Amino acid sequence: MLLGKKHKITTSLLKLYRICIFHLY
Repeated sequence: MLLGKKHKITTSLLKLYRICIFHLY
């Protein structure tokens, strides 16, 4: 359960990170 939640959080953070990078460039 915890691992799944952690994975979801990391994937969402990576998505946000990518969006931020795309907006910067």
